Amino acid sequence: MSDHPPQPEATLMNDQSLIAEADRRAALYAASASTRPPYPDVTAIEGLTTFEEPFPSTGRPDRETLALLDDVGSPATAVTTGPRYYGYVVGGVLPAAAAAERLVLAWDQRASTHTSSPVAAVIERQAGRWVLDALDLPRQSAVGFGTSATACTIACLSAARRSLLARHGWDWDMNGAAGAPPVRVVASATIHVAVAKALRILGFGLRHVIPAPVDPFGLVDPAQLPELDAGTILCLQAGEVNTGAFDPFDRRRHRHAHRRFGGRLPGGAMR
Repeated sequence: MSDHPPQPEATLMNDQSLIAEADRRAALYAASASTRPPYPDVTAIEGLTTFEEPFPSTGRPDRETLALLDDVGSPATAVTTGPRYYGYVVGGVLPAAAAAERLVLAWDQRASTHTSSPVAAVIERQAGRWVLDALDLPRQSAVGFGTSATACTIACLSAARRSLLARHGWDWDMNGAAGAPPVRVVASATIHVAVAKALRILGFGLRHVIPAPVDPFGLVDPAQLPELDAGTILCLQAGEVNTGAFDPFDRRRHRHAHRRFGGRLPGGAMR
């Protein structure tokens, strides 16, 4: 082994070669998605014990690590991109989206502000406009892209509580929860687990969440909707997880409530 550090050119060539090898393995995996079983067999799952090892004193070589991920990890995947996967409510990535992700991974942006990544800020803002157009929401609405249904619901319930309390003259940012006016939450009796988790994290307490009765398809029944007042957050579902049914957002009573406080949209977003 040479005592001299690798030259920048050599390092760049090695990095590019490694990325090319990852692309090659990814392409082979993608090409096999239609023939792979939708869920790994027992042998593949048992093979995952290969990853269970003591903390190493030195790291593995790059290519060895990549090969380990592919050789042991790929057979143990749930093939969400395949034509026979129907697990949960997740969908497979489209080729165009996968290719775009490959490019933005190379960008490696810190997409928190326009200063840290102008391109990320502009693309996200435009995508937000399209979301408002597609869902016909008020065009002045704020749009954010979260990492999960739970994360999005936490953000939206937080915003709903903050806005609601501000209408009662309570500054949440300065005063916090201590002494704040009570906030009620009305949610579907078939409340999604992500909403329940978010309510627990935010300190609402599930005991204080009032269930809205539903029909056999999981739709909130407007005739049985609990009374809503100025201290209530109403959570509605656009796509009940078991039936896909949409709560009746177009009913007058619901429209007033969800515009003021929030109704759950696909992926946990709320309006």
